[in-house]
Amino acid sequence: LIRLVLLATGLVLSSQVWGQGWDIIYANQTEGIRLRQMNGSQSKDSLSVKTTTNTIIWNSWGIGQTSEKFLNTKSGYTFDMQTQFVDLSYTLGESWTTTLGVGIPSGTGKITTSSNVEYKSSTVSGSGYFAVFGLEIGIFEFLVGHRVNNVEYSKFEGGSTTLDKKYKVSGGQTMLGLGLSFSVVK
Repeated sequence: LIRLVLLATGLVLSSQVWGQGWDIIYANQTEGIRLRQMNGSQSKDSLSVKTTTNTIIWNSWGIGQTSEKFLNTKSGYTFDMQTQFVDLSYTLGESWTTTLGVGIPSGTGKITTSSNVEYKSSTVSGSGYFAVFGLEIGIFEFLVGHRVNNVEYSKFEGGSTTLDKKYKVSGGQTMLGLGLSFSVVK
């Protein structure tokens, strides 16, 4: 019984100490909102990829949308994939920031043959991952990041015909951007 009382007393005291420690940490933290836009593009031969990201971050948690436009012409076929990602992220730091996140895809894909027959799909699977580094100066935030997307389109249909092929769009892209940061000290 004495051991149980000592154990309970120790747990209560330790939770009070831990609670005070967390209060001290949170008392000096800032709350705020960050608005960010980032862009990236690359072209090579008949391949073109353009990516735009818009994000809102409240305290450290962020939600955003990324649009990726992928266009490729190969062997008489044109591949036009328009992918949107809902991005979820977490940001560390205040003046120098690091943001890590993941994106969940949706979108539409279109394959056009050399005879102008179109096959369309809205069946998308995969994911996107990204890291963004920021430097805050005043209310402005200068951003550089890298995004890796792995997306697969399937079930392409054109009229009464369904293609039994999948088309995978994957790769990484460097992005640059600008943000606005509004902070309030608690």
